[in-house]
Amino acid sequence: MKRVALLVTLFVCGIAVESAAQNPTFVPGQSYFGRNQYIEYIAGNSPYIVSGPHGGDLTPSEIPDRTSGETVTDSNIMGLSRAISAAVFAREGKYPHIIICRLKRTKIDANRDLNEALEGNNPYAIQAWKEFQSFIDTAKQTVIREYGKGFYVDIHGHGHEIQRLELGYLLSSSSLSLSDNALNGGSYGTSSSIRTLIPTSGITFSQLLRGPNSLGSMFESDSFPAVPSTTQPNPGSALYFSGGYNTARHGSSSGGQISGVQIECNYINVRDTETSYKRFAGVFAEAIRDYTALHLFHKPTVFVANESGGPKEFGLMQNYPNPFNPATAISYQLIANSFVTLKVFDLLGREISTLVNQQMEAGKHLVNWNASKVPAGVYLYQLRVSGSVETRKAVVLK
Repeated sequence: MKRVALLVTLFVCGIAVESAAQNPTFVPGQSYFGRNQYIEYIAGNSPYIVSGPHGGDLTPSEIPDRTSGETVTDSNIMGLSRAISAAVFAREGKYPHIIICRLKRTKIDANRDLNEALEGNNPYAIQAWKEFQSFIDTAKQTVIREYGKGFYVDIHGHGHEIQRLELGYLLSSSSLSLSDNALNGGSYGTSSSIRTLIPTSGITFSQLLRGPNSLGSMFESDSFPAVPSTTQPNPGSALYFSGGYNTARHGSSSGGQISGVQIECNYINVRDTETSYKRFAGVFAEAIRDYTALHLFHKPTVFVANESGGPKEFGLMQNYPNPFNPATAISYQLIANSFVTLKVFDLLGREISTLVNQQMEAGKHLVNWNASKVPAGVYLYQLRVSGSVETRKAVVLK
């Protein structure tokens, strides 16, 4: 899609940047720029916000080089961010909000507090930093206005030896090394970047981080190793980035309805070629949709988890969590393409909800049931496939 570039004229001094960035004429899918095109905002209309602070390549002489702190550029982050925009639109018909710092990291670090982000008090660097943060704030305001809540991702690239995605929720390696009970029982959840997502998810904090329906596990199901996840619950002794300034500022560690995560992308098979980052963008679009549908919006959603060879038998699994309030995930598997109905009944046999009623592909499937509108009690969910029927119990707590 051809993007229309609009130069947003902003004053160097003051916080005029914040009000100017709230331009009501923003058109989803089109690019808008701050002064000298140092900061780019691809307007969105979905509940997702993605920022790329370290992928720029502009080196204007009017901004002095930084003489302290990390200055390494994250390769192909700008291309990956734009690929994510296209991939989300292809799957949902809506654009995520994308904010990109186009300045090289030697000039500005857009994932640091203003006092650390630049050299001296250069007014052009200060303005660029404010524009970057202001565009994110504008995206958040738009998401809250249109959806009531949303999800933020700060995209980075790491050079660590282990080729895996590092998902940072503002928890250290030592915190992630704790048991599930310790994570759930302490204050770790309330200090994380998904703080306000926990009570709406219907599952425990540790399960949100590294359970079978966690974001990391969803990436792993599509062959992108990730930590934390079910198979890699913690980083061990390896290097790991837990999240930075942007994740703390724009996630929900201090409250608010936008939760978030920092994703450090490995280089091989994710950022090394255009083919790689476009493929990862597609998986990202699916994972963010499924994760937020299950835990944030509680939409009845179905996705297929990739599995080499496919399942060996038909089956309906026990919902998780169980008991639950208000949402739970029900999984089932098909050995062949089949017409599927999955319904929920009360103990008197009255139909409560139809979760699936369509032709489905062979493979493993997951569907979310939001029971917020039904009273507490025991319910039956029943799967019908080609004459075969399986039924299990689910317990709703209020």
